[in-house]
This record gives sequence, C-alpha cells and structure tokens, in this order.
Amino acid sequence: MGNEQSTSSTETENTCRGLEMSFQEYFDQRYPSKERKDVRMIDLWFSLSRQGLNGSLDLKEYVNLEEFQIYNTKLTDLNLSNNHGLKKIVIDQNVTELDIKIFSHLLGLKHLSLKNSKFYGELKELKRCGKLKKFKIKNNSGVKEIDGRLEDLPNRLICFKCDEKKIGGEWDLRDFVNLRELDCPHNEITSLNLSNCPNLEKLNCEDNKIEKLDLSKNEKLIKLNCSSNDLEKLNLENNPNLEVIDVKANKIKANLDIFSHLTKLRDLEIGIRVLRTGYAMISKFMVRQDQLSTNSNFSNNNNFSGSLAALSNCRDLRRLNIGRQPNIRGGLEYLPAEKLTDFIYNDTEFVEELRDLKQKDVQAWQLTHPLLMLRTQPELFAND
Repeated sequence: MGNEQSTSSTETENTCRGLEMSFQEYFDQRYPSKERKDVRMIDLWFSLSRQGLNGSLDLKEYVNLEEFQIYNTKLTDLNLSNNHGLKKIVIDQNVTELDIKIFSHLLGLKHLSLKNSKFYGELKELKRCGKLKKFKIKNNSGVKEIDGRLEDLPNRLICFKCDEKKIGGEWDLRDFVNLRELDCPHNEITSLNLSNCPNLEKLNCEDNKIEKLDLSKNEKLIKLNCSSNDLEKLNLENNPNLEVIDVKANKIKANLDIFSHLTKLRDLEIGIRVLRTGYAMISKFMVRQDQLSTNSNFSNNNNFSGSLAALSNCRDLRRLNIGRQPNIRGGLEYLPAEKLTDFIYNDTEFVEELRDLKQKDVQAWQLTHPLLMLRTQPELFAND
C-alpha cells in the first residue's frame, strides 16, 4: 500500500454518512489488517455534526506510523503504546477528555499540537520526549487542567504555544537556547527569564501579569506582543530587527524616541483604539469607553510623549496606533504616508488636525502642507 495519503473531509464524510460506528470500527474497515503496518500517515477530518463516530482507538498494529492528524473528534481513549516511530501528532477539536501522558513514551516525537481540545495532566509527562521541537496547546477547556510550566518540557523546543491555560508564576527559560517562538497569551505569568534565548524571534505574552521584561539578549526578535500587562518600562535598544510591536494597555511612561532606531518597524501599537460604537478592544475583550478608567481590569494605559518625528527612520511603517495618547504632539510630516495604511489617533490632537480633510489620513494632510514637506522629506520632490 505504501505511504497512506491524507483523506479529504468529503471522502471521510461520505464513507461514514448515516452509519453508527465507533472509531475503532471505522479504522478497521478503512485500513485492512494486512496493510496497517505500511501506513505512515493518517490525516482525517470528521464533522462534529455527525453523531455516532466516537469511542476509543487502538493503533497498535500501525507500527510504522509517523504522522497522526485528526480533527473534530470524540475520542475517549487513544492507544499509541506500539507507535514508537511517531514524529508528528495533531489532535484538534477533541470534545472528550484525555490525559497528556498517552504521549510520554514517544521519544522521537517532534511536533505535538493539541488545540481546542480537552487534555489534562502534567507537562512533565512530556519530559522524556527529548526530540520535541514544536508544542502547541491552545484553548483547552476541559474540566481538568494541564499543570506545569515550560521548564517541565524538553529543552530542544523551538516553538511553544500555550493559550488560555491560566498558567502562572515565574517562567525561567534559560535552558531553552533553541527557542524561536513563544506564544503564551491569556495566562497568569508574572515574569519571563529570556536571558539565554538568543534565537527568539517571536514573543506573544499578551494578557498576563508581567511587570518587567528584559529583552536585552534577544537581538533576533522580530515580533513582540506584550500588551495588557503591567509593564512600566520598555527597553528595545538591543532589538534592531523588530518589525511588529504591540505594547498597548500597559503602564509605560516613555518618549517615542525609544523606537527611533527601529528601521524595520512595520506595525506599532502603543495606544488604545476606541471605535465609533464607544467600545475599545482590550486583549480579547470589547470594553465600553467609560470602563477604561473605572474598571481596574482594563484601566492600564501607557503614557507616551514626544513628536512623531521620532519615527522618521521607520520608513516601512504601515500601521500606527497612538489612540488615547494625548501627550504625543506634532510630527505628521515625518511619517511615511504612502505606506502608512492604518493610522489610529483617537483622543489625540490629530483628531482636530485631520478633521476638515475629506480623506482623514496622513497623506491627505501632507498634501496640504507642501512647504513643510519640502523641508522634512525633500526626496519626495526630487525629479525622477
């Protein structure tokens, strides 16, 4: 039979339409016994709207299985005891609870993704999976929880995603020298030690309880989202490669010139956008404008000051959010108007500056100030 190819959702749906069978019955029919040892990849998508396909699954006869991906399932138990060659496992949208220890013996496992499912147990169960490089566990909403921290996992990890698990405390990641991506939003983390993570490129620690963040050893950092924390200071002197920054809803008091050296910057969010409906988006919540100062859960707001001239070296800037930052004044003439497609400036002096323009954007403003533009960006007037 050779390598088993992925099965499309339509094919799977038609195979089981109208039938009442367990997972084991379905697999036993789909993969004849004499062919199971040749199956190397299983990739199946099931519809949660179809009832009846549930129960336990025993894959002990699939001894050469390397990839197992299954979506929208009702697995109650999964036996992988004889699948020592597994390298990649994806279980997405599993609506019944499973213990994470079912993977603990898979020493060759490199990629484990358990999103939108109901897994529980302790992260230290995966410590023996010494080759694990990518681990994603997001939006797991079971009655039981997964306990532990990143320190409990194999230190070869290059990617760890852990969303909405309410994992708290101090994370000491000094052993994770290979880590490139850390995605841990909506938890209760109080500190991150990233001092020995020189390869870190993406960090998302949005909506935690972090008061200090030292990024001085993370020179390769490209994307940073530390919004909705309790940060009072931000030092990016050693992060020249940053392209995306989101630090809104903190307590940072600083001048805009802390970003002046970031010549690769494309997206900068330091303020809070208030929509015409009177609501603001804080982390994953829609908050009424009057709650921004009265509700302690959403009252954090930075205090940036200075002129937009500080961003004159950010020639690739495409998105800029300075909403509710009234101490930022002047400097529209220094922005790269042709590239800046999204400028958010509610509750600043720029509301008045742009009020009378038909197109209320920076490019329209610059066109009405030609002499000022000639002085600040003379290259715009150079002959081709």
